[in-house]
Amino acid sequence: MTSENVPSVADLHKRAVARSIPPDEFEKEFWRLSKGHHRRGRIYEPGKVRIYRTRVWPGSDRPRSVADISYPPKHASRLNRANAEGEQVFYASAGLPPSFVECRLEQGQDVVCGEWRNTATMVLQEVGVSETSDASGIEELYLEMFTSRDPGIYPYSSRVARHLMSGNISGLLYPSIAAQNQSHNLAIRAEFVQTGMRFINASFYHVKEVKDKHHYEVDELDFAVPDSSGIMEWRGRKKQWVLRKRGDQLKMVSNGWTYDAYAPDGSLVEPE
Repeated sequence: MTSENVPSVADLHKRAVARSIPPDEFEKEFWRLSKGHHRRGRIYEPGKVRIYRTRVWPGSDRPRSVADISYPPKHASRLNRANAEGEQVFYASAGLPPSFVECRLEQGQDVVCGEWRNTATMVLQEVGVSETSDASGIEELYLEMFTSRDPGIYPYSSRVARHLMSGNISGLLYPSIAAQNQSHNLAIRAEFVQTGMRFINASFYHVKEVKDKHHYEVDELDFAVPDSSGIMEWRGRKKQWVLRKRGDQLKMVSNGWTYDAYAPDGSLVEPE
């Protein structure tokens, strides 16, 4: 291949948008163009990352197990922004409201939202989250792939995600397009979810009103924590915090959409 036939990063992106290059060839050229490219990620110590995953839930029955609201099994893993067909990736949001927005909820729906926390050191590749000086155009290609609203780009963005999540990377951190870049989404490798994440609890909500595409009025109908085998133990009530003995105190702090409770020593207290 002569030098004039070798595509630049801009050419490669244009061909992906136009679907004029097969995904396999795109991935091959992408690896070549990104060779030697340096970028930065984020490292989080255990317990420092809280993420939320929301699912629309049909019917009145509650999810039975954590697996029901986690990443889908291989046979149900459809092509998406950060995974090819049959590849298991855990999609989540950095906050509860953005996870609602990502689901594009409608009035009258019931939804289940689960919270997870990392139990191992978590290494995330940033995609379009911070300003990065890059004359090669690689960072711009990353950003365009992960902010495109066109599902037709998924055969290519999933190849980029595979590239970025190779090695010891836990997952990707990228802007929430549905939330107009006001929050972050995560795409986490299933293997890391299995070994480095812990499910904390889940709430079952009814969507009373959609005020606009970013604001929802919901009722919390039920709350669950998992048992040791991952089976949901639904309480039949909203989440609550318990004071075990007379004189115990909790400090309630707003996190922007609900409240967190802290013990006098500053440790986070989970609802029950």
